[in-house]
Amino acid sequence: MIKKYFFTFLLIIVVFIIQQSLIIRLDARLIFWPTILSFITVIFNPRWSLIWGLSAGFLLDIFSLLPFGSHLIIFFLIIAVVHLLSKNFLTDRSILSFIILSLVAIVIYNCLLYAEQTILIKLISQYQIFKFNLKSLLIQSIVNLILTLILFFTTLKFSKKLETNILMR
Repeated sequence: MIKKYFFTFLLIIVVFIIQQSLIIRLDARLIFWPTILSFITVIFNPRWSLIWGLSAGFLLDIFSLLPFGSHLIIFFLIIAVVHLLSKNFLTDRSILSFIILSLVAIVIYNCLLYAEQTILIKLISQYQIFKFNLKSLLIQSIVNLILTLILFFTTLKFSKKLETNILMR
């Protein structure tokens, strides 16, 4: 059991290093954490997604200009909403439900970051850290949808946890 958690934390650190050192240097809008967390929540279980979310949120909070704990709270809310939607409304594990859950996670992530930045600007006159516009949201959504498709079809190839109902129609 300890070996499983060790490998999980090692994988989180590897994904974090790849995200922060390689991918985000290409473009700051290429943030994959909401999609990864929604994918883990649906495929595995909320316990594993909480481990991923808390670990990634802690690592992001260490290197972020935002107050400590902001990514932890955002990732927790993403996991809670995605789990609620996947258990009550989008109960099938088809490609369409993955796309909807990924888009919901992206919108929650961006809305909460925007709200937090607005509060920080109003309260303590902090400079603007992130730029929020529709073009950035569209680019981030498209890139995350591509990642969602890659993750879905890779999991479909190696596992029986997904449904192909919408692909058969």
